[in-house]
Amino acid sequence: MQGIRYAAVAMAAALLISSSCDDSPPTGSGGSVTTSDRFPGSIGMLWKYQIYDSLTRFTDTLWLSITDTSTGSSGENYLEVRQRSVRRHQYDWQYFRFVGDTLDLLYHNIAAQSSERFIFPLKVGSIWIGPEGAGDSSVIETTGTVVVPAGSFDRGVRIDRAWNRDFEGGGNWSNTWVVPDVGVVSRYFLSQFWDGSEATVTRNETWKLIGYDLATFDISQLPHSPDDLWRYEQIDSTLFGAGSLSVSRDTIVVIAARTSQLPDGREFSLQEVVKGTEIDTQYVIFDSNYVRIQADSTAGGPEDVYFQFPLAVGRYWGVGPPQHASYAVDKEPILTAAGIFEACFHTTAFGGSFDHTWTEDDWLAPGIGIVRSARRTTTYTQQIRSTRLLIEYRLNRH
Repeated sequence: MQGIRYAAVAMAAALLISSSCDDSPPTGSGGSVTTSDRFPGSIGMLWKYQIYDSLTRFTDTLWLSITDTSTGSSGENYLEVRQRSVRRHQYDWQYFRFVGDTLDLLYHNIAAQSSERFIFPLKVGSIWIGPEGAGDSSVIETTGTVVVPAGSFDRGVRIDRAWNRDFEGGGNWSNTWVVPDVGVVSRYFLSQFWDGSEATVTRNETWKLIGYDLATFDISQLPHSPDDLWRYEQIDSTLFGAGSLSVSRDTIVVIAARTSQLPDGREFSLQEVVKGTEIDTQYVIFDSNYVRIQADSTAGGPEDVYFQFPLAVGRYWGVGPPQHASYAVDKEPILTAAGIFEACFHTTAFGGSFDHTWTEDDWLAPGIGIVRSARRTTTYTQQIRSTRLLIEYRLNRH
């Protein structure tokens, strides 16, 4: 996540950069400083970029989602970043490695060679050598306002990098705008090869931030206090055979009756599910970083739904019977009668056997819980779809 135009590049390369990238003088007070603790890095944060490749004239969308953290054998801290290319339907990994004031970017695995480097604090006048050695230099000469589809950001810092250059005009250059508390908002890359007679551009790519959601959802943000209440509108539709459809609409109330512990020490919340005069029960069991919703019993069943916390787009988990898997697919705003929930984690779970399959989608809002769900069950004789949408909630926050 960098950008660069280095003072020593050949004139042809400089012209290519300035003609291909919006590099007009920034506005604002200038003098912005970004420190490493202002570089967002928590599980669940998500950025979406539009990438335009002028060589192929293709536009792609790239998602970057922080899915995990870890500590290396020497005490270095790693962020695991799930990378998704929407147009190419490709997935990959990035890793951010923090050692002191240095952030290195690695692709595919933590043992890979660093591909980029930032040294904090980022401020005008900073210069450092990159992972490629003496021929890899970054410099900060500009700060100010940067405008991208995701918004207008003050106090941006532009990092200009040049690496693997030669005396004939070949090499690589980039410009990267970083904004405190937001991260990378804009990038430009140029690479060209010199064959002895002329230069050939091999990369000419522009990144622009089109959306980002830095909300996180830790397990402590899932309400489960006694007397917590969620009221849903539920619509059930059942298709029998080829042409017989039955549809019903009800109000479902979920009430947290009490909390306690299992013999093995795991905490749980016993919830009553009220539909008219019928009262059912379900157990919400907290197991380390997992939450499991189990119907009627503390013993797990093949259709229980699991969530791994902190929730993060691109994170997969499967703690249950074979053929049972879950993952978080997006973060989306959800509108219900209970309000607008801006940052809902959309999860999908599925499972089944040879004659019975099911899929459930849930949307969870931090501090609220499930605000929307849709479950589909298919057997040999019928298809059942049940949807819930939150219309009211009452939480006892302790």
